[in-house]
Amino acid sequence: VVRNAARFMAGDIVDRLLGFAFLLAALRLYGVADYGTYVVGLTVFQVVRTVVGFGLGRSIMKETAAGTAIGDSGRVKGAIALGLALSVTFASLAAVVLVVGASRIAAGVFPAQPGVSSTLAIFGALTPLYAINFVILQAFYGAGRIRDMVLANSVIEPVARLVALVAFFAAGTSGPVALPAAYFAALAASTLFAGAVFVARVWPELAIVRARFDLRETLAFAFPVMLTDLFSRGLRSFNTFLFAVFRTAPEVGLFDIALKLAGVVFFFSSALVTAFRPRIAALLAEERLGD
Repeated sequence: VVRNAARFMAGDIVDRLLGFAFLLAALRLYGVADYGTYVVGLTVFQVVRTVVGFGLGRSIMKETAAGTAIGDSGRVKGAIALGLALSVTFASLAAVVLVVGASRIAAGVFPAQPGVSSTLAIFGALTPLYAINFVILQAFYGAGRIRDMVLANSVIEPVARLVALVAFFAAGTSGPVALPAAYFAALAASTLFAGAVFVARVWPELAIVRARFDLRETLAFAFPVMLTDLFSRGLRSFNTFLFAVFRTAPEVGLFDIALKLAGVVFFFSSALVTAFRPRIAALLAEERLGD
């Protein structure tokens, strides 16, 4: 647990440092107004991805950790396959809503945010890719492949996002397009890496077994988790959402910068809690409640 917590914390530190580098680059290249527009789109996407995840993150983690611990590969395969089926379906529906309705959402909800419609459309387009990335990384999490998860999510993705931003700026791309497009490019890089690792190191063992599904149990577990996550994420996003509705893009950008600086203090506690989850699931599956 301590080793995994250290990996999560190291990855979180790298992710935050590269995130601040992205923030500085975005402000330097495009200014606080375009960054504020990006934050508005990202805030909407953060709520959407909670619905897309449907609480399946913890369900996939729990099932893969338990299946790995007792050698039940069919349970692991079923959890991953069901997670992909549900998450990608929800993501595709969300993508249609955001891409097709971007202009109407921008005009009806965020009239004070010029340019946010293109940002929302790009976030909508990347939502199905996010769903695939999300399921693979949660499978890594539960199976104990913490290093692969951290590399994909906390190293490759932020590095690719920063490089892509500079490349888009050099190509003359506008801020409301370049910033979310950099996020898209980073997600693609992370997913390619995670997918390659999954196919090379995880899939060969799963390919030879029959998947075992338990849709009712999965939904019974995931739905309350999704509602809890949606409520907590909604509360965290509420202030930013209100700023976006009533204040200007530069003010939204400045508010987001303040929130990022305040979040630095949660490095260690977040990493420790994250490291404990798969270990607890594995111990429950092995019925080692006293350990």
